[in-house]
Formats: sequence, C-alpha cells, structure tokens
Amino acid sequence: MPLDPGILLPLALGCLVAYFLKAFSGFGSALIFVPVVTLLVDVNTALAASALVDLFVGGAMLAVIRLKRTDIVILVEMIAAISLGTAAGALLAGSVPDALIQGLIGLAVLSLGIRLLIRPEPVALRTSTRSGAFLLTMCVVGGVSGGLIGISGPPIVGAARPVMDKDAFRRRMTALFFAQSPVKLAIYPFVGVWTADVIPISLAAAIPIVLGMIIGFRMHVRVSERLFGLIIGGVLTLLAIRLLVPLL
Repeated sequence: MPLDPGILLPLALGCLVAYFLKAFSGFGSALIFVPVVTLLVDVNTALAASALVDLFVGGAMLAVIRLKRTDIVILVEMIAAISLGTAAGALLAGSVPDALIQGLIGLAVLSLGIRLLIRPEPVALRTSTRSGAFLLTMCVVGGVSGGLIGISGPPIVGAARPVMDKDAFRRRMTALFFAQSPVKLAIYPFVGVWTADVIPISLAAAIPIVLGMIIGFRMHVRVSERLFGLIIGGVLTLLAIRLLVPLL
C-alpha cells in the first residue's frame, strides 16, 4: 500500500531521533517511534512496525557490539521474565484501558527518571552474573507494558542502570529488546495488531534509522558515565511528562 508522501518527513525525523537513542543507549527507540507512527498512521501499525524494525536493528547492533560471557546468565533470566510479561501484555492488547496503563507507567517512569538525574552514575557496578529479584520483576512489568502499549524500557532501565556501567547496560538492553520482538510478532497478528502499512512503514524508515544509529554509536563512546546517566534520566523524565500530561 503506497504511503502518503506527507508523512515521510516527520517519519524520517522521528526515526532518526529514535534510533540514535537506540544505538547510543541500547533502548528508547519505541519511546519515540511508537508515538510518532501512531500519530501519522495508527496504533496497530506503530506497535507491529516497532517490533519488526527492532528485530532487525537489535540483530545488527549485537553483531557490532557483541555480548560478553558475563552477560549470558543474567540475560537468560531477564529474557525469560520479559518474554513472560510480553506474552501476557500482547494477549491483553486492546482489552485494558490505555489511560490506566499510561498513568501507572507515567508515575513509575517519573520517579525513575528523577532518581537517575539526582544520582546519574551507577551506585555499584554489577559484577554478579545474576539479575536479582527486583530487576526480574521490572522485566516482567516492562514486558506487560510493551505488549500492551509498545513501551517496555522505562521500568527495566530504572532498575538496571543503577547497577550497570554504560557499556554493559547497552549490550544487555539491546539483547533484551531484540529477544522481545519475536514474542510480540508471534502474538500480534492473532489479536489484530497488524495492518497493511507495517511493511511500507518499516521500509520507509530504513535510511533514517541507519543514519541515526551511526550518530548514536559515535556519541556513546564519547560520553562519561555521569553524562550518560543524566541523558537517560532526562529521557525518562520527558517521557513521563508526555505520558501524564494528556491524562490531566
């Protein structure tokens, strides 16, 4: 199905920013991509296209940054938890009031964003290969949120960033959200979350996505732990405001 030419420029700008953030931090593309595509097309296209694009983007990023042996066990636990939550959320997509989910997420994200702005550097760099109960719980919560409204990152980011340096954080977030995409794509068509525009939107987004990722990779290596934490905290705080203001 041909796309309206009028949506191509805002789509390109949104994808450039979204996937700059993804390459820079390992998360965040859905925070921008899903709202932009929802406004330009519709929410079902946004959810499905986000999952499809992140499958390819995540695979490409992992080929470049490469996981370490110390990542494996913690990722197995986190992937199991987020997959469980994602399956539950995707099955419930469209049946739970969006305003309720949006409000709960907004409040949680606001508190996490402010915490990172106050304390941007990790309180302790994780040397253990185990994830811990709190992080696993946030992976389940993030999975449910991702399945329902396409945004998984904030609860997980808030739990993971304080205990991981920026390189480990980016590797693990990239792998985690890469593994989540097939779960969404396996369930979405059966609950009606798919449209004819998914493939055209995904293809139209390709060039700005690549450009955004190149810039993001270059920026990641140039920032300190403190600045990285401040940027992540700022992104979460802005997202929380965007989620909460329409509900007031």
